[in-house]
Amino acid sequence: MHNYLFNMNINPQPKPSCSNGCPTNKFPDGTTTTLTKSNIKSNNSFTNSDIVYSVYQTYQKTFTPNYIQNNLLQLTNPSNYTNLPMGPSNIFIVRHGEKQNNNFVNPTNQNTFYCIDCNGIYRSIELPNFINDLGTNGFPITAIVTANPNMDIISSYQQISMRPQQTIMFSSWMLNIPLYIFSYENVSQPYDAITAINIFTNPMLRGKNIVVAFEHYNIQSLTNQLVQCYNYFKEGGTIQNLNNLTLYDVSTEDWWQQNTPVSPQYQYAGFKPSQSTPPYSIPYQNYSQYLPYWNVNTFDKVYWLSQTNSQNNLTFDIFYQNIYTCFPNCNLLIGLIQYAITSNQPGWTNEYENDELCLPPS
Repeated sequence: MHNYLFNMNINPQPKPSCSNGCPTNKFPDGTTTTLTKSNIKSNNSFTNSDIVYSVYQTYQKTFTPNYIQNNLLQLTNPSNYTNLPMGPSNIFIVRHGEKQNNNFVNPTNQNTFYCIDCNGIYRSIELPNFINDLGTNGFPITAIVTANPNMDIISSYQQISMRPQQTIMFSSWMLNIPLYIFSYENVSQPYDAITAINIFTNPMLRGKNIVVAFEHYNIQSLTNQLVQCYNYFKEGGTIQNLNNLTLYDVSTEDWWQQNTPVSPQYQYAGFKPSQSTPPYSIPYQNYSQYLPYWNVNTFDKVYWLSQTNSQNNLTFDIFYQNIYTCFPNCNLLIGLIQYAITSNQPGWTNEYENDELCLPPS
């Protein structure tokens, strides 16, 4: 066997101290309050690996990892959930964390931001605490869904991104929550319900409480597709016949009229995209005023779809993560059609005219 690393310039990592067959947790009290710049310099035993390892061990003492471990046999046996409605019991949809703006006029490594920024990183670090809070409030999260990265600057219409993944991966890792990826984040144009269909038909998600981390232009369509799945099964549809084409024809208008969080003064039915090039159509464009629009400067909203009421009806609510960063979030709640836009579509715009200003349409 050849040692292929022999001629590579790879520095050996220090061997950790061990205790009971595992690396020693150097901060067993769950804090790093004694870790300062001065003692890092004077004590070489503190490494980044030591700190991250300690953080992981700290999270293992929190609600979610313990809940999953203590209920693992129940959670991993799909037959325990066949008496429940199709789909998860509770779906909490969040946007990826704060980001730098893309600049593709002359893209370089310096101005092509495909990841979240410092505020987004901070939000991603706080999300495990938010997920634990959901659990202690009666909604233990046992699965996370996100999207594949868009890292092809040509085929992804110059909107490269790994932001949803980066936002939620820390939570998956620290809390031992399985991470599911079914498709890409662009579910709006063309209308692609692969992710929603999998969320409602995957037997390991049925009856569970899940978090979905997604891209904001597409959260409106994803939410509507989840409602379509609910309506499809409520009307007697079967898994065998469910696909993107059959789901497209399932109306959600009555459901949104009854469950919209958008007050009448913020419903803008007349605001529709140009249908010139190309003529994409969206099932809900004639009643999009009922669907909440995810503002470009909003990062802390949570869309909550629930089937845990006594009638097993799907309900919708919006609340906030209670995570504060240095970015001023926009909490404007309006109803407009929302869609992912590409640079080669004349007459189409990314947002409504006052979106960046956090103001309603004029």
